[in-house]
Amino acid sequence: MSFNGSGTFVINSSGQPVVTNTVISSTAFNALTADLGTGLSTTITKDGQTTTTAKIPFAFGLSAAAASNFPAGTVAAPGLYLSTDTGTGLYRIGANNDGFAVSGAKVLDIASTGLGITGTLSATGLTLDSSQNLGIGVTPTAKLHVKSTANDAANGLRLEYNSGTPYYGRVRMVGNDMWIDADTGNTGGVMKFTTAGTATAMMTISTTGLAVNGTLSATTGAAVGGATAGAGGIAFPATAVAVANANTLDDYEEGTWTPSQGSGLTVVGAFSSSGTYVKIGNQVTVQAVLTGATSIACSNGGQIFTGLPFSMSGIAIGSESDNTNTSGHTVFCFTTLCYNNYAAIAAVTSIYVSVTYIV
Repeated sequence: MSFNGSGTFVINSSGQPVVTNTVISSTAFNALTADLGTGLSTTITKDGQTTTTAKIPFAFGLSAAAASNFPAGTVAAPGLYLSTDTGTGLYRIGANNDGFAVSGAKVLDIASTGLGITGTLSATGLTLDSSQNLGIGVTPTAKLHVKSTANDAANGLRLEYNSGTPYYGRVRMVGNDMWIDADTGNTGGVMKFTTAGTATAMMTISTTGLAVNGTLSATTGAAVGGATAGAGGIAFPATAVAVANANTLDDYEEGTWTPSQGSGLTVVGAFSSSGTYVKIGNQVTVQAVLTGATSIACSNGGQIFTGLPFSMSGIAIGSESDNTNTSGHTVFCFTTLCYNNYAAIAAVTSIYVSVTYIV
């Protein structure tokens, strides 16, 4: 070998080196030229007659002159490619503009203005597709698609504002439910909703509840206390959920009831009755109609009916009239009973009673 492995050419033939007055024999000369030939045969020819048999180490890459020898190429036939994959590699698009092609199609556009990508950009857990959909942890099906495998505080979407103390909000899925955490970096944080870019909060959600600035409307009814909302109005549960706050309405109910015949009535013919009630909180207003097929009358102080829809607390005074509108008496009620509290009611067709009381 004429090169020593470090790039230095070494003459290995016998009779070398020669000194003054040394007779040059044909043997020594032929050995020298053979050694030179062997060394030159391991070099790279500039006209490309031979290929290298090992990797060539470059100290600082290719020189400008050498690099200029790469052809500009095209997207279909890049100027710089590897092995036999001639459709994949680097090519020149224009001045200060290079491209990278894969299978004859451009995937990268590299210019002074930035990097352009054709197709899908994927990193570990991140995908940006050609429809400008960004997926984090998932192949996206929307403009921003975030997927997590846990529902703890480290997962989901986090928006942060930091001016010394970080304040942030978070959107995440907990099972089938969406949770929106407002300003979890600060115990006093609230969630505010605005419209048209104004600074006025139209709705605020805080630890104390929901506040609305303006008109609150709904296409269906509302429900409280675990009731089921209807088509309109506010639904209360069938069994009231008592609230200690004196300024809170915790029950509302409308219904019908059937008064039972009182012992003070004199009925000729069949007796019939009907009644309605409205309960607002602990206050109940009832109206009753008592009828005799031929006539109905009530003695002075006589019991008119029994069976109020709700037992009252204390006593109550109501009013009574008849179908002729010629008499008007007061009625006295307690527990579930009501009595005529004035003069006797003469025989009429119907007696009407209205009472408001507290339960």
